[in-house]
Amino acid sequence: MLSRLYTALKEFGKMIKTDFLLNYIDDVTLRQRIEKQLNKVEASNRFSKAVFFWK
Repeated sequence: MLSRLYTALKEFGKMIKTDFLLNYIDDVTLRQRIEKQLNKVEASNRFSKAVFFWK
């Protein structure tokens, strides 16, 4: 019983992932928003590394 539920939830997760990927491929604005956020995180990580090395 539990393994069937696990399998069903796993397949449902695949559907959600597929839907997101298709939207990502199709929507330029979505890709730009995601890229903008990723750049912010990367900049924050670079800053954190720089501050760590200066100590």
